Amino acid sequence: MELQQAIQRVEWLRQQIRRHNELYYVQDAPEITDGEYDTLMQELRQLEETYPHLVSEDSPTQVVGGRPDAGKEVELTVPMLSLRDVFSEPDVVRFVDSVKERLGDSVRFIVEPKIDGLSVSLDYRNGSFELGATRGDGRVGENITENLRRVNGVPDHIDHKPRLILRGEVFMPESALLEANRIREENDERLYKNTRNCAAGTLRQGDPQIVEDRKLHLFVFNLQLDEGDPRKSHLETKRFIEGLGFSFCPTYGLYSESSEVLAAIRQIDELRKSLTYGIDGAVVKVDDFHGREILGDTEKYPRWAVAYKYPPEQKQTTVKDIILQVGRTGRITPVALMTPVELAGTTVSRAVLHNQNQIDRLDIRIGDTVVVQKAGDIIPAIVQVVTEKRKAGAVKYTIPLFCPVCGETAEYVDGGADLRCQNLTCPAQRQRRAVFFACKDCMDIDGLGPATVEALIKEGYLEKPSDMYLLHERREELIQSNCIGREKTVDNLLAAIEKSKSRDLPYVIKALGGRIMGERVGKILTKRFGSMEHIVTATLEEVAVLDGIGDKTAKEIIKLFSNQAILEMLYVMEQAGVNMVGQKLAAQGNALEGKVFVITGTLPTLKRAEAKRLIEANGGKVSGSVSKKTSYLLVGEDPGSKLNDATENGVAIITEEELLEMIAD
Repeated sequence: MELQQAIQRVEWLRQQIRRHNELYYVQDAPEITDGEYDTLMQELRQLEETYPHLVSEDSPTQVVGGRPDAGKEVELTVPMLSLRDVFSEPDVVRFVDSVKERLGDSVRFIVEPKIDGLSVSLDYRNGSFELGATRGDGRVGENITENLRRVNGVPDHIDHKPRLILRGEVFMPESALLEANRIREENDERLYKNTRNCAAGTLRQGDPQIVEDRKLHLFVFNLQLDEGDPRKSHLETKRFIEGLGFSFCPTYGLYSESSEVLAAIRQIDELRKSLTYGIDGAVVKVDDFHGREILGDTEKYPRWAVAYKYPPEQKQTTVKDIILQVGRTGRITPVALMTPVELAGTTVSRAVLHNQNQIDRLDIRIGDTVVVQKAGDIIPAIVQVVTEKRKAGAVKYTIPLFCPVCGETAEYVDGGADLRCQNLTCPAQRQRRAVFFACKDCMDIDGLGPATVEALIKEGYLEKPSDMYLLHERREELIQSNCIGREKTVDNLLAAIEKSKSRDLPYVIKALGGRIMGERVGKILTKRFGSMEHIVTATLEEVAVLDGIGDKTAKEIIKLFSNQAILEMLYVMEQAGVNMVGQKLAAQGNALEGKVFVITGTLPTLKRAEAKRLIEANGGKVSGSVSKKTSYLLVGEDPGSKLNDATENGVAIITEEELLEMIAD
């Protein structure tokens, strides 16, 4: 390659990698696979090695991670460097040999699985967890302390008074990812591509309760700073850290020969399918801390460790067809139907293509032979088209600009990323809208799941969600038709529908199914306007100035409540007696100002999330674990270990009734 070509290629690679760094580290919305990203980085690194004068301080090969969110930055006491990736066993051998050349044949190595999660720093002072941060750019991270308190394996207190800084990996079990994606699919939201993507997105959002619900875990994998007795080796540190109550990353060692190191890497690879969490490689480290000091660090990497990246299992198969699915909010999603193939222990026959941009980028056509792999060994993804096997006459695939179900106009939104059917009465959206409307996080109508909704729609009882509140008028018909069950089943459903009429206003707002109408938006609108009447008549200017709602979201809110179908639904619901006024959130105060609560057990009338909102609405805070800062432990039936923690720490224990009395007073 000529110099001028190299200069142009290097600049193009840097632009691409910076863009994907922003998507991966900051937005938690990667567009390409880890393997595709590694290929870009490898090419850039090779070009910079060939033309050293092209290396710059801001090159992606010289910097770590991505920028933290503005307003949450925190300077890291100990820099959080990245690891140098290697992609072949000969690379591992070269690393081992180079270390032995510097430190001698007595040096020992340990090998660990490279957990596919989010790297974090934990700072303990006087035995208390004071600060948790993401890696950020390696020097400045993002403060996520409160979210980290909800992660399994992060104790609030440890029996070690000197300052201690640990580095760990927060990860999500594969079962938790599948559950999170199930909920996102029900809400017609983009699915997380892998456990790392989901864990990072969870840790960097604003609701600590979601962190707790998604069952994140922590493995410590390095000691960054200890102002107490110095440790001499990694394995010694492992025993010390585990003695403090942390889970330490599984460690294999000690090894002195490259053949032993490679055997450990292969052993971890064999274990991958049996692990409950995702890994994307194996880390080889020098065990002795003095040896690490001798080897030192570069600006980006420690010289005493490398990360060997396992190649993902890939198979070739054929795209038989591309179908279009229409979600609850009208999003039209292309899905490739493929000849079934065994991959990573399961049969794969479908792969979501997300949007037209991905189809164009890969140039996927019906009939193509494609390479498929599982992102994070979980989610099937097409990564490449085998163009040399393409049949003559194969044509480019373009998603039509109309709904495949109702035939109405479809429009691109969100900067052209998503294609959506604009018909709110589209039959394809009807069932998913009704199921979402009735789900626990919205109107909480027990017994109105997918099968029941489908039956009611099929028999003509349910055209739109508000028709649920007219079913009592057709009780005898429902019983006679037996489409959902006999008298007891019908009466139970009608009772659940009646009970839902008292749901608080934020849930009603969310149930209406607007794409951006989550509970957070519902709470903001309820707090500002107090009633559905005032929300419907609010102007764009009034909504756009609300804290937490930007111009784009404000326009979506106004659009939703200007829609005639939504207004007709609201009229039916209001006439049926559905609550249209903010309840708990509308009656806010400061009775609990400065108080920190922890909740345990099953409360008599309030759900845990409702108790949390009630406490916060009256000035209090809710924490996930008992600490010296805890003011009260709110106890229900079957309390857990938090009750013992509160007793030992002298924390006041109260019931739900006492909490309500405190607020009333």
